[in-house]
Amino acid sequence: TNYREFILFRDRKEIARTKLFDLEDKKINKDNIIKFISLLKSFFTMPVEKITKPDDLSTILAHKTRILREFLTEHIESSETNLFKKKLKGLHNIFKETLIEDLKLAEFIDAYAQTITYGLFFSRLNSDKEIEKDTAFLYIPKSLGIIKKLFEILRISEIPDKISWIIDDIIAALNQIDAISLQKELSFVKTINYEDPYVYFYENFLAEYDKKKRKSKGVYYTPIPIVHFIINSINKVLQNDFDKNGFGDEGIKVLDFATGTGTFLLETFKTTLENIDENLKPLFIKDRILKNFFGFEYLIAPYAIAHLKLSQYLIEQGYKFDSKDEEDRLGIYLTDTLDDVKHKEFLLFPSISNEGKIANEIKLDTPLLILMGNPPYNAKSKNNKSFILTLLKEYKKDLKEKNIQPLNDDYIKFIRYAQCKIEGCKYNYLDNNKHYVKGEIKALGKGIIGIITNNSYLDGIIHNQMRKSLLETFDKIYILNLHGNSIKGEPDKNVFDIRVGVSIAIFVKLEKSLKEKEIYYYSTLQDNLLKREEKFNFLLENDIESIKWKKLKPDKPNYWFVKKDLKFKKEYDKGWSLTKIFNEYNSGIKTGKDHLLLSFDKEKFTKKMEEVLTISELQLKEIREKYNLIDNSNWKLNKVRRAKFDKNKIIPFYYRPFDYRWIFYDKYALQRDRYSLMQHLLKEENLGLAFTRQIVSKKWKHTFIIDKIADGGLLSSKTS
Repeated sequence: TNYREFILFRDRKEIARTKLFDLEDKKINKDNIIKFISLLKSFFTMPVEKITKPDDLSTILAHKTRILREFLTEHIESSETNLFKKKLKGLHNIFKETLIEDLKLAEFIDAYAQTITYGLFFSRLNSDKEIEKDTAFLYIPKSLGIIKKLFEILRISEIPDKISWIIDDIIAALNQIDAISLQKELSFVKTINYEDPYVYFYENFLAEYDKKKRKSKGVYYTPIPIVHFIINSINKVLQNDFDKNGFGDEGIKVLDFATGTGTFLLETFKTTLENIDENLKPLFIKDRILKNFFGFEYLIAPYAIAHLKLSQYLIEQGYKFDSKDEEDRLGIYLTDTLDDVKHKEFLLFPSISNEGKIANEIKLDTPLLILMGNPPYNAKSKNNKSFILTLLKEYKKDLKEKNIQPLNDDYIKFIRYAQCKIEGCKYNYLDNNKHYVKGEIKALGKGIIGIITNNSYLDGIIHNQMRKSLLETFDKIYILNLHGNSIKGEPDKNVFDIRVGVSIAIFVKLEKSLKEKEIYYYSTLQDNLLKREEKFNFLLENDIESIKWKKLKPDKPNYWFVKKDLKFKKEYDKGWSLTKIFNEYNSGIKTGKDHLLLSFDKEKFTKKMEEVLTISELQLKEIREKYNLIDNSNWKLNKVRRAKFDKNKIIPFYYRPFDYRWIFYDKYALQRDRYSLMQHLLKEENLGLAFTRQIVSKKWKHTFIIDKIADGGLLSSKTS
């Protein structure tokens, strides 16, 4: 309505329309009033439409959960004190000290809001009648990890009235679902084309709930064809190289180290159970799947979805979880894979403490044969715990490179952890409290890793020590390069909605090492697989046995994991390395806050910098708001203000070729001032030569590693 005209819809179709007055005379017509009352009666007497489609439900729940999060955030930040607020803050501290050390309060509130929604959703799916706020937790089985405990500790009935109304709305929406129709839509029995109904449900929810969070956390589901290929290939390796029948053999333990919503584990369950007699499935699930298949997840909401989805799948397979037995549960744990911290134990909350304890035992002490997953890709990784940084030194030793920051990418850290979990690693470091920590990752000394990751490590110049280490550990390596790098200008479509290229890798360490390591490579570009659908079909139709691999022979010092066509290798090797020609070289300046420290207008820029650097401490809040100056781990306004204002520090700067600006050049103001190099370029008479050692031509077929110069000019290695 626009309050002049009213339109009634049913099943998305217009069924009635009336208006109180016309714009011409602006007088209310009595006949129209009768029609209007009739329309209102029709609306208010009409039964609420049942929700039958997962997409509809996820959209409704997303909007309501966002409101719940906003009210919870407002409440936790207010000066008001009550029992619920104390419990909420207390539980956040327990989570930090027992599960995830660096879990921020805002992240916990966000996760709690989603957990309430998904807990109620699970409760409704498991109830044959409408649920109520006070009793909903009764329908959440103990097997659902710590989700049930959240409901028991933070009782919904204790939530203040000004917040609880939105929970009433969520429950009302859930009570309007057509349970039978919805369960059919979410059933794994009806799915075709390897679709995962819960993944699409969660993806749709997250897209509506918080698109920015989805992107920042890298929460994108792994397409089923990719998972299908990796699981099938691991199964073939088990049969061919380990004399096993498959995942279900006794003693085989499996970990998905970044499980998300449990997509890899679901496909593994399906593969494992497909040849098991129906009558034997319940016992097999109890003795093998629940005891030997593990998943680690850092974010609470995907953790909840994984429990929900996999529990429902096993229930459909005939398994009944014991509602009274807390140990009769899935092996999915809320933990940071890249942290070895020994968490505190809270006697009042044994279930939560036990979650962290068991996760650490699996992480460090339980030998595993198989690791798999799709780790996050983030070059600006915030996973910088001493544990993983210590393990990562293996990939950085003997590197004579200036910028090795890309080696801190999350996906590389997960590869390194998985490598240690296969071969075994000892480590030691000083923690934040300057305490000496000594530990060991125990392993079988054999095993398989199946992953899909960013493919930058295949031919990156700084990744040669990483490739060398992997070759030393594993006997067989299979690289399926799926490409899709739009940054490099590759012509094909990525299998994810991201810009960096990706590849699948299967790493195999045999019980008896091969004298000569084997590495196999396949590129989707060689068969002109450019469309996403073409790649998916290829993955569904093939496995590690059917692909026409090209055998590589990686040579030092680069140990390339891609096919290189070095026609002029002898001539190339005679050249001089760029790193030896130049006494000083580095990458460029990094401001940390371009919008503050760079400008096109010198006069306005000078006034702004003077204001920021000379204003009193009392006015800092105003300055932060005025110029949007938010601190982060790499940039602090207080550090910038240590710089003394001097208009001579505002100098001309080429931000990019032909992009002429002004910069405030000061070691305190800039995140990286690169002074060792820039001291020469601050003198106007000096010139610099800008080079990159690796480029990809726009004709996509050629990657040039420009690393050496001969008398006649540049020499480059070239690969198709």
